[in-house]
Amino acid sequence: MKKLIMIGTVLVLAIGGCVWFFMKENAEPVIAKSVTATVEKGDLEVQISGSGSVAAINSEDITSSVTGEVDEVLVEKNELVEKGDELITFTDGSDPITAPFDGTVTTMDVEEGDRVSSSEVLAHVTDYKKLKTTISVDELDVPSVKKGQTVEIKASAFEDETFTGK
Repeated sequence: MKKLIMIGTVLVLAIGGCVWFFMKENAEPVIAKSVTATVEKGDLEVQISGSGSVAAINSEDITSSVTGEVDEVLVEKNELVEKGDELITFTDGSDPITAPFDGTVTTMDVEEGDRVSSSEVLAHVTDYKKLKTTISVDELDVPSVKKGQTVEIKASAFEDETFTGK
């Protein structure tokens, strides 16, 4: 039995050696091929996607600096205001409450004749013209993002619109 295994092993090795020896003569040499192309200057556009949120840079609760009675409310909810516009005056002649920046009055929680206390929230103003977008970016895409780059943002709430920013 051992003789048969020995003879079989020798035959397999002999046949494998002959096949290798005769096949290497017929093999074609490997030749490296190269392709050339003309280089053109252009813009590279990288697309990165992520999910995130959009928020106003300026959005602030307007609080009372005095305890007193409201004389007059000079603006209404959803009204556009400019920085320094008077929003609320007081009967005791205290300094009026003014808009801290350009924006929209999003809430007005007092009326003429109401008594307010110091630090009470009376209204809210939001500037919808200056927004910031915060998105989560895959760590592999971080090297592609540079400060000051122009971006195009597509929001699912506005499917047909594209917003630009930096």
